[in-house]
Amino acid sequence: MMLSRLRSVQDSAFLLSDETLAMFRLLFFGMALVAWAPGTLLWVADYPEWLRTPPPGLPRLATRVPPLIVLHAIDVGIGLSALFGFLGVRTRIAGISLALLTLVHHSFVFSFGKIDHDFLQVAAVFVLSFSGWGNRFTIAELIRGNYRQPSESLTRNSQAVSILYAVIAVAFFSAGFAKLRGGWLDPGSQMARNWVVFYDNIAEPRPVLADLSLGLPVWIWELADIATVGLELGLVALLLLPRLMRLGVVLLIPFHLGVLVTMGIDFHGYLYLYLPLLAHTNAGHGFARWWDRQGWRAPLIALVVVGVYRISVTTLLPIAGGGDSRPYLSNLILFGVALVIVRWFVRGPARDRAVVRAPLPTPS
Repeated sequence: MMLSRLRSVQDSAFLLSDETLAMFRLLFFGMALVAWAPGTLLWVADYPEWLRTPPPGLPRLATRVPPLIVLHAIDVGIGLSALFGFLGVRTRIAGISLALLTLVHHSFVFSFGKIDHDFLQVAAVFVLSFSGWGNRFTIAELIRGNYRQPSESLTRNSQAVSILYAVIAVAFFSAGFAKLRGGWLDPGSQMARNWVVFYDNIAEPRPVLADLSLGLPVWIWELADIATVGLELGLVALLLLPRLMRLGVVLLIPFHLGVLVTMGIDFHGYLYLYLPLLAHTNAGHGFARWWDRQGWRAPLIALVVVGVYRISVTTLLPIAGGGDSRPYLSNLILFGVALVIVRWFVRGPARDRAVVRAPLPTPS
């Protein structure tokens, strides 16, 4: 019964149009192009081999750091995969290649330093490569001169996005379970407050609302501990409550914002991963009309936008944020931009706002 219910949810919980997912594809690979830089692995070859301590799994398959030409090839492969995915050239191959090459890239980086929290991005591009996000806004349709949307892949899209939700839920569950075992729910522990104090002492400059938050009553911090653990553990349970899935995802947004302003830890990139889980079914419809009118100018304009955004993030934004003296302002701006994009995806086309976002199954 439970497996049948999960399968029913998977098939119909997130019925997004190909246009909507394709617009998300442009955004996802566009962000990858903004973040990409050549030569990011070359420093690995300069470290002595005895410092290499690969974590369990894939990193231990490589017995030594490869030659420089291989490190260059990995970086170039990631950049080309992002570009091909953005342009819609063999999107499935591009997405899978980006995911696998990023894992290989991280295998060497994580062997010499801190492990980053970007596995969900890797999982997202791999899972959604099996959706219909490559059916629209591609070079192939421009070459054919056929701007009509192919037959929808609603069920396939829902299955892919449901798997994405499951991956996100399990990832947060692992974090929540670690907190549970670490005493976050012990009476009087106030673990959330302890972490704010920790980052307040090591961060320079200090998180913008650290002082204000540390002045809150003890009972609020106790509730914060309970809410944090409950939210991280509860996302998995919502797999059986599809009507509440989006509510769980929505609650993650103020959670990330609270962590940013009190501890200075920036997870605004996660908001983009939540877009397929929150988007209106036909969010990409208006963009599709614009794309079809532009013809070959559309991908060129899109590439220009990516270039301008890259310059803004790497050059203009640090200046606006005060350089190294006030980096949290830059992070808050990026968080605000992500919120605006989330809101745009959620609202959908004006004429379709009355349409139900995605029919949900009635478990038998």
